[in-house]
Amino acid sequence: MRYGSFRRIVALAFCLAALTVKAAPADDLVTTLPLFPTSSVLPKSYAGYLEAKGGVKQMFYWLFTPTSGVDPTTLIVWFTGGPGCSSLFAEVTEQGPIQVTQGSNGPSVFLKPINWAENYAIAFIESPCGVGFSYATDHNYTTGDDIAA
Repeated sequence: MRYGSFRRIVALAFCLAALTVKAAPADDLVTTLPLFPTSSVLPKSYAGYLEAKGGVKQMFYWLFTPTSGVDPTTLIVWFTGGPGCSSLFAEVTEQGPIQVTQGSNGPSVFLKPINWAENYAIAFIESPCGVGFSYATDHNYTTGDDIAA
């Protein structure tokens, strides 16, 4: 990765960290998840799109507030490596509070007992456009370090 790309990624992380969880749009609040047990409390989270490149790029994000109820002083911004790997894969298999597994009776969704969202706000961002739920309104999915940054 070139130094200019790294600087842009760091700048984005600082900009996102400057936004507080309290500033997340109410319309993006996640209130239900398919297959999530109704007997469990869904962690407070927001999902939606961040506009980039004048609205041409729509970057999908899923932001979790700390499940422990502490006021977040740290925001972790997670971009899964690629090319082409969804950040939601890391959310449901590694760091996030929601886990999805495939059992003999089909898929199941549940809370992970240990996860990074216990004490930190964590945002999973689908990058570059064309990965996961992120898309480009101009259908241009050409990418590289500078474009992704």
